[in-house]
Amino acid sequence: MPARVLYAAALPLLSAALLVAVATPSECATSDSPRVQALRRQNSGFQMARHGQLTEAIAEYDAGIALDPSVSSLYYSRGLAYFELREYETALADFNKAIELESDEPQYYYQRAVVYDVLGSPDLARTDLQTVLSMTSDPDFVYPAQNLLARIIGGD
Repeated sequence: MPARVLYAAALPLLSAALLVAVATPSECATSDSPRVQALRRQNSGFQMARHGQLTEAIAEYDAGIALDPSVSSLYYSRGLAYFELREYETALADFNKAIELESDEPQYYYQRAVVYDVLGSPDLARTDLQTVLSMTSDPDFVYPAQNLLARIIGGD
């Protein structure tokens, strides 16, 4: 799947991640804070990724992580880019780190389930999809999770 397609499909989910990662009011007052700089790098990386510049996007996410390694959505964003590059193990590591930092984000579990599915680990994918379904009733998360779960269970 071309990069633009993945990022277009992930836009609602990534937008939610960016909203979660917003800076606090005191950080906004000091626009030079590492977190604000990290989020700027993430935004820059996201724009690059949307235009298929995945290697450049990863460099931006790396720079953001170096500035503030506690921003879970940077790992999520970088994981999406690595997934597009078919570097599935690296993507998996990033989704794992995003979940470690912020375990209540359903999109992180969904994307990890997609990687598990690609890597041929349907039981792990199924567990993550069930986690997504237990976390939210938002159709933006529920419908894709249900569809993938049905395909995994059905063996298609």
